[in-house]
Amino acid sequence: MSSLRTGQYFGNACRQIEAPGTVFTELRHARQRSLPFHTHQSAYFSMLLKGGYEEWYLGHTRSYLLNELFFHPDDFGHHDRITTPDTLLLCIAMSRSFQDSMRTRFSEDDGSPRLLRGKSVMIALTMRELLNPGLVPDPIALEEYALELLAAVNQWRSPAESVEPGWLRRSLEILHGSVPSRISLQSLASEVQIHPLHLSRTFRKFHGCSPVTYLQRLRVEFASTQIRTTDIPLCHVAALSGFSDQSHMNRLFKRFLGCTPGMARAHGSRAQ
Repeated sequence: MSSLRTGQYFGNACRQIEAPGTVFTELRHARQRSLPFHTHQSAYFSMLLKGGYEEWYLGHTRSYLLNELFFHPDDFGHHDRITTPDTLLLCIAMSRSFQDSMRTRFSEDDGSPRLLRGKSVMIALTMRELLNPGLVPDPIALEEYALELLAAVNQWRSPAESVEPGWLRRSLEILHGSVPSRISLQSLASEVQIHPLHLSRTFRKFHGCSPVTYLQRLRVEFASTQIRTTDIPLCHVAALSGFSDQSHMNRLFKRFLGCTPGMARAHGSRAQ
């Protein structure tokens, strides 16, 4: 019997991204086949994107429908079968250490896969977009999406905050000081001593966006100033502004400013 590690599957991983404690995989099976019984050491989510897929577990059989999202707990064991050639699956695995570090562990049940609906499906599809070739995803964005999926499994509820708490103002100060550096949602939450998901949801309530989006805007503003007022090469501006690379900066400029960094520089040159 095979015991598969975090992010390990049968099939061809045509695209895989690793973040601390989390592995995002787009998995392709070129032909129909039955797979031997095996277990997955770490909890994972799976979604059928194309083709046909079935699994057998605990005396049950389940046939996946397109874009259905299922959660599988730690040490889940099953047989599975690829029923259609060129089948494509999205798998999101999360190690036990990541669950522990986020202080969100999956509640125990009978060990069966759990169907998730609504917002969780949209989060998974957004994650899938980050697997597109040529894109370098923002680690803190992946972390936030992963945490929301964890919360959906346990139906985690964030305590209500009627007024803006002091720790939230402190988190703003930290974000403003983190533009050129890498920061994680976990480290930000640890700094203000708040559960990372409660931080994210409370931040959204009082500021209209997630900490991830807020930090991305700060980085775009910082980069825009550098582009308009200096001759620093754009690739260096991207690094100084905390972006993964220049293409990451380009995408966020288009999202927030409606133009590319090159256009912003050209406009700044004309304005001088």
